Amino acid sequence: MKDDYALLLELQDKDLRIFNLKKQVMSVPTEKERVRHELQVSEDRLETVKSSVMDLESKIKQIEMDISDDNDRKVKFQQKSVEVRKNIEYRALMNEIERCDKDITAAEDKQIAMWEELEKIKEIFAAAKKEFDAGHVRIDAAIKDLDVREKNCQTQVEKMTAERDELTTGVEAELLTHYDRLIARSKLPDGFSKAVVSIQNTNCGGCFLTMTPQVVNRVKKDELINCENCGVFLYYDV
Repeated sequence: MKDDYALLLELQDKDLRIFNLKKQVMSVPTEKERVRHELQVSEDRLETVKSSVMDLESKIKQIEMDISDDNDRKVKFQQKSVEVRKNIEYRALMNEIERCDKDITAAEDKQIAMWEELEKIKEIFAAAKKEFDAGHVRIDAAIKDLDVREKNCQTQVEKMTAERDELTTGVEAELLTHYDRLIARSKLPDGFSKAVVSIQNTNCGGCFLTMTPQVVNRVKKDELINCENCGVFLYYDV
């Protein structure tokens, strides 16, 4: 039975490698989504800062328009002040001119503060843009690497599957049926479920059930024995 164990172990090794390759292929879409999410976060941050820049520029433009309107009002009051004859009317116009001056000064102070804030935000935007551009290049490269990995893994899966099929021709049909049933318990992307395990001390390496001395001795003699609990093929690893 030694040859049967050797074939089953070789077959299991091939199935494990195929399983791990398929697991890598399965992980590619998730990996792509993760790196794209990183880029999206960077892009969202860039858009947020860009919106802040545009909003502040719009406010500065509005202040410029307000200052222009106040200057126009001031000029009109100044022109009227030359024409009036009564002191009370003249004082009222002077008060309006003074109010215009105060409004203009306040608006100009606010505009200066906004310009200073705008410069800071533009610096933040430039840094965010640089980060986004670098991230875009890095993530494009990462996605290309993932595409290559997926293609290579698929190629290896096809190659090893063909090798596996060839290997199964040397395994007895009944053994192969039982082996395939055990291997079928493996579910992607979870762990690989072995069909052939070694006895560890006196325990099954699959379910850890304690084997009787008789079973251990039979396995040591290379008899083809299945665990009575989980059904795996047992072998003794010297």
